[in-house]
Amino acid sequence: VLLSDRLANVGHAVRDVLFLRAFAGAWACGGEQEVLYSLYLAPRNPQPPLPWVRELSEAVAASTGTRGFSPRPGEVVCVRGLVQKAAQHVGDAHTARHARAAALRRCGVELEAPATTVLYVVHGASREGSRRLGNHEAVIAALDGVAQNKGLRLDVAELGALSFCGQVRAVYRARAVVGVFGAAVGGNLIFTRDTATTVELTACGRSAPRAPDAGTLGHTFLPFAAAYAYGFVSFCLCVDDPDVDLTAKRSTRRGWFRSERLGANVGALASAVASALDGDHAGAARAAAEAR
Repeated sequence: VLLSDRLANVGHAVRDVLFLRAFAGAWACGGEQEVLYSLYLAPRNPQPPLPWVRELSEAVAASTGTRGFSPRPGEVVCVRGLVQKAAQHVGDAHTARHARAAALRRCGVELEAPATTVLYVVHGASREGSRRLGNHEAVIAALDGVAQNKGLRLDVAELGALSFCGQVRAVYRARAVVGVFGAAVGGNLIFTRDTATTVELTACGRSAPRAPDAGTLGHTFLPFAAAYAYGFVSFCLCVDDPDVDLTAKRSTRRGWFRSERLGANVGALASAVASALDGDHAGAARAAAEAR
């Protein structure tokens, strides 16, 4: 099984890791006796896999009896066949939960561990832009109030600055995960618990005040959450910046990732998160729709 989908970006690499899990599961069910190997192959991306990618793939491989394979430079190896996904494979609920269980075992986290936090994911500075909200402090204050009202603690974390297991623990102990669209939110989505909800903040690319959906958002991990059967709400950001073209690629010069004038409707966001914590996803979606 070849793994090569942008291994320096967890939001992309998670698709290959889930494909490895799905194929390895099918291989085992077929009663094949040959050993299945996984191999990183990234000819157009010389960067080595991120530790997050390496550790998750190793955990998944170990749970299925798959062996990692690293040929020496110039080595010629004969194999009976190669398998690689040809299109986007976001996985399914069964595969995602197996991958989550493998990660929890690797990190020593009990499946029954209680949820104690609301996690607010922030992004570090990068060439694509920080995606920091202009009303960042107000958002933190509102989320802290919601968390305390529900008997929880607010955890503000830059997930990319944590170890793999640090990210797994931070996400799995959260009853709600809130953050601006990006790999930190989308890649770690598989580690959320069944009863948790992710509230994704994203630029919706239109002005109609109706609930966002995957067909009109463009920048969302909603299809991943739907495939995993995890709770998920897309919440439209305010982009008060005439230099931003919402139809442009998000990380280009006029894309919204680079804007320093992003914001969130604090009251609507607090209402959406509170409803999500109550298990009222319809209420959370209504609050998200009212954000505009």
